Amino acid sequence: MTMKSKCLRLGRELIILIALSTLLISISTLIHLPIFSLPSEIMGMQYSDIVYGVFLDIFGPENIDRPVKLSMRWYNTTLFMLLATGEVKYCPLPYIDYFLEYPPVVALIMFFSSCSAFTLVLPQKYNYLIYSRLIIDIAQYHLILNALVIFVFTLLMVIYMLKLIRLLNLRNALSRVFIMLFLPSFIVYSVYNWDIIASSLFIISLYYLCKRKYVISSLIMGLSILTKLLPLTFVVIFSLSCIFRNNFIIKSSKELFKYVLPMTLLILLTVLPIQLVSPEVLADFLFYHGKWYCENCLYQVFIRDLESPLHRLLALLSMLLVIIISSSRIKVSTRVDILKLALIAVIASTTLNYIFTPQMILLIAPLALLLLNKYEVIMYVIADVANTLMMILFFMDEELRKLINTYLYLNLDVVFNPWSIDSPIQWFAMIRNSLLLILLVKLILGMSTIKSKTTLISNIQIN
Repeated sequence: MTMKSKCLRLGRELIILIALSTLLISISTLIHLPIFSLPSEIMGMQYSDIVYGVFLDIFGPENIDRPVKLSMRWYNTTLFMLLATGEVKYCPLPYIDYFLEYPPVVALIMFFSSCSAFTLVLPQKYNYLIYSRLIIDIAQYHLILNALVIFVFTLLMVIYMLKLIRLLNLRNALSRVFIMLFLPSFIVYSVYNWDIIASSLFIISLYYLCKRKYVISSLIMGLSILTKLLPLTFVVIFSLSCIFRNNFIIKSSKELFKYVLPMTLLILLTVLPIQLVSPEVLADFLFYHGKWYCENCLYQVFIRDLESPLHRLLALLSMLLVIIISSSRIKVSTRVDILKLALIAVIASTTLNYIFTPQMILLIAPLALLLLNKYEVIMYVIADVANTLMMILFFMDEELRKLINTYLYLNLDVVFNPWSIDSPIQWFAMIRNSLLLILLVKLILGMSTIKSKTTLISNIQIN
């Protein structure tokens, strides 16, 4: 095959992937629009953090009658009252006017999308009744604007996945990109939260790291961390592997410094001004996430009390164990090893976390589809399907319990409690968690020197 024909083929494949991305992001946007009618049995599919978990929680008109909730969400409660009653048409600032539980890149997107939506929908003069009537329209514009941002980052992710395939000469990997786009979790969760933005930035950063462009890689990794904190796990493992002299990609402390410093400065230069302007933000952010319950986490198999601090302790100890083993026992000697180490980091930071919300799987998908073998991909796809069913069936928990009691003769409590371990929703979560945990162990053993030493001892004993 000539170079010209290869370029034409790659061009055609890219056009097909862009077209598919456009179609599937459009479908994801449509099913999450509040005005789009879905059967009541699967209303869980329509829920999105972008609209219901964040926007309406902050700007919902009912907050006027809930002073306790209003004071917990808003730093400037007076401003919300003025906005909702039409006395002041103003674009509130995250971290300053109201609390936002997401990092700064999401806050920036949130500000522009909400401000644009308010400007487009609200008339120049309005009152509380008009605000209440228009809030769903405002939320829809907010969702569409976020979907456009997510669409751009999805295209970037696909493009850089293709670049990685070419750079590392990964066999049969192109078909895996197509598979990723058709995964049910991609369709349901891409326009649901902002995880796909962090995932895209993570992939782009890894591409430049593979090319030894440390400063560019570092800055983009910093943006990924400022979107979602989980990629920080990779940075820690990768940096420690250099200190333990197991990293043959970064060959000197000077190169490590060149990789770590730019992202550190970017994060500090972003976070410190926010902290200076609004001193309570960082403490509120840490307190919010530090006090969260065990959400779909592994540890509820052993500890049924979802509010128990033991979940957070077990998550911390599990993560420390993975970080120590991965950085001290895994040798990073090729560019493919970088991606495998990154896959270990994202699976560990989600599966071993005390919070594993369904959309977080989007951080795993690109690397999993590029690197796993055929049988492992089948395991991953099953985990992905289970992950999707968690949200689709979420609001059917009580009905599912009735059906299971009727046909399987179990004695489940017939209540709506999709968070407890006896819920069918959590059974799907445990299927997902178990399969991802198996993949994590296989990846660590496959790369670790522990395995090679064990094999050597076995060979000596046989001889």
